[in-house]
Amino acid sequence: MRILALLFMIVSVAVAQNPQLTLRPVVKNLRIPWEIHWGPDSMLWTTERAGVVSRINPETGSQTVVLDHRSTVFEFVEGGLMGLTLHPSFPDSPYVFLAMNH
Repeated sequence: MRILALLFMIVSVAVAQNPQLTLRPVVKNLRIPWEIHWGPDSMLWTTERAGVVSRINPETGSQTVVLDHRSTVFEFVEGGLMGLTLHPSFPDSPYVFLAMNH
């Protein structure tokens, strides 16, 4: 069964005279999202446990799949694609490091 997730609530802080938090959905239909990373490219980088890495535009919700390894990632209980981090010099050094649990 496909689990539909409504995740990624962006918290925006209003001007200091009237500080309030507002929540809004950014993207829907992620399947077991595991990592959310705010990239220096102002995009949200995400992993889904089944083996998908995506970039999401937080303003529009547009999702671009960067890597899809669903055919090779073994997803079971706590196994699968977990976390990610971007190279410290990203995007000059365009490397994305992934953590996977077999």
